[in-house]
Formats: sequence, structure tokens, C-alpha cells
Amino acid sequence: MLEDVARAYLQEAANGPGLTGRLATKFGRPEPTVRDWIGTARRRGFLSPGQPGRRGAGPGPRLVDR
Repeated sequence: MLEDVARAYLQEAANGPGLTGRLATKFGRPEPTVRDWIGTARRRGFLSPGQPGRRGAGPGPRLVDR
């Protein structure tokens, strides 16, 4: 599931602000849940780590390997 979240995050990131809301709609879950999933995807390597003061992420090592 985290792989799906990471791929959806990367696709939606190009569409600008409101990413978490769009993902919440896509997955049918509340925004806080989606934020938790994104954080977990970062920690588990499906998305790159966050950069202080910057938005966005790239694919993490576990996503690239698949």
C-alpha cells in the first residue's frame, strides 16, 4: 500500500498545492491519515526524506528498486 501512496504522491506533486487533499479523495481517507501514510512512506524508503523548508519528494530507494 505504501508503494501505491508513493506513486500517487509523485504523480500528484506536479499539480501544485492541495496534494494531500487530492490523495485523500483518491484513497477515500481523511487528510491526517494520508499525511501519516506519506510520513511512513518516507521513513520506509518509498519516498525521499523531506528537506527542511522545502515541499515535495522524489522516489525513495525502495520505490526505485521495484
